[in-house]
Amino acid sequence: MTIQSSPLRVAVNAVALSLGGGATGLMGYLRAWREADAPVEASVYASRSPVIEQLRSEGFTVVPFALDERPAWHFARQQVQLGPLIERGPAAVVWSVNTLVGRCSRPQVIHHQNALRFVSRNSLVGLGRWGFANVVRDATARRALARAQANVFISRYMRAVAEDAVPESTPRNTVIYNGLSGRVLAEASNRACSIGERSPRLAAVQSTQSYKDNETLLRAFRLLIELRPEVPWELTIAGGGDWRRYQRLAKEIGVLNRVTFSGFIDEVEIGRLLRRSLCLLSPSVLEGFGNTLVEAMAYGCPVIACNVGAVPEVVGDAALVVQPRDAVGFAGHVAKLYEDRALRTALIERGRERATRFSWADSASRMMEVLGRVAARLPLRSESGRG
Repeated sequence: MTIQSSPLRVAVNAVALSLGGGATGLMGYLRAWREADAPVEASVYASRSPVIEQLRSEGFTVVPFALDERPAWHFARQQVQLGPLIERGPAAVVWSVNTLVGRCSRPQVIHHQNALRFVSRNSLVGLGRWGFANVVRDATARRALARAQANVFISRYMRAVAEDAVPESTPRNTVIYNGLSGRVLAEASNRACSIGERSPRLAAVQSTQSYKDNETLLRAFRLLIELRPEVPWELTIAGGGDWRRYQRLAKEIGVLNRVTFSGFIDEVEIGRLLRRSLCLLSPSVLEGFGNTLVEAMAYGCPVIACNVGAVPEVVGDAALVVQPRDAVGFAGHVAKLYEDRALRTALIERGRERATRFSWADSASRMMEVLGRVAARLPLRSESGRG
C-alpha cells in the first residue's frame, strides 16, 4: 500500500447505506486501511443507527447525519445540507456511494455500486421498478457520473453500462472489485475443510427487490422436490426485508415447511450457512458484482447463478450458470450437483482458487490511490483499478 507523507483526510458519504452489501464493503475498506496502517483519516457520515453502531463498535469515526429518516429525506439532505457540513471539516476529498454530494466544493469520487442506475429499462421489463423515485435516482446517478472527478465501479460490466449511458465520463472511470476479508480468504486456503460433502441443504442470500427474482428461486425449489422427492431438501433464504409475499407463494406451491426465511444475518452467520450447504442459489437477473458469490466460493460452497451482468467476470469457470428465470435449469443443476461428487469437488477447488483473487487489502490500496490523486487534482493512472 502506497505510503504518503501526511494523512489523506476523506469524508465518506454513507448516508444511504443500510446493513448489507454497501456497508459491508465500506467496513472492508476501513478495516483494510487500519490493518495496513495506511495514512487515511476517514470520517463517515451515516444515517442508519445499525450502521453507526457497527462503525463505532470498531472504533471508526462517525458523524451522524439525518438520523434514521426516510430514504427520500436522506436523498434530499445529501443534495442540500451534507455538502456544507463536510466543508466545515478537514476533508481533502469526498468518497460518496452512488450519488454526488450537493453544494460541496471538495473534489468527489463516486463509488457506483448499483447497476440498476445505468442499465437500459428495456432490459428490465417485468421488474416493476419504474416509479418516480427510481427516475430521480437514475438521473442523479448519471449526473454524478458526468460531474465527479473520478468514478469507481465494482465490475467491468458496471463500467461498461455506465459508459454507454454517459460516454464522456470514460477518462475519469476505473474499476476496483470488492474484496474478501483475511479471515474469509483463510477459509479459501484451508484444504482441511471437507471436500464434496453431499447435503440436502441449500442456501440463498437475497433481498426482496424484484430483480433478485425470488419467485424463480421458490419455483425451482418446488421442481427440485418433484425431481428428487426422496431427498429431504431444505432451503434457507437469508436477507432483510418484508418476505410476506414470498412466504405466501411458498405456501401456495407447497414448500413453506421446507423453507426458512432467516432475515438479515451478519457475515459470520453467512459463513456458517454457506459452509453447511450443498450450494448457493443466486437467481438474480441483474448483478453489478455479487459479494455472496465470492464468499460462497471461498467457503467451498458451489455456486449456481444466472449468466447475467457481472456474474461471468466474477465466477469465471468456478460456478454453474443458467439463463434468467430458468427454474428448470436451477433444479436440474442442483440435482446433478447432489449426485456427482466429482463435479462438486471440481467446483469447490476452482471456487476456492477464484476467491483468492478478491482481497480487501488490494482493493483498499487501489482506492487510496484514486482518492489521493483526486485530492491532489491529478488525473487517474491508466493502471488504476482492474479491468
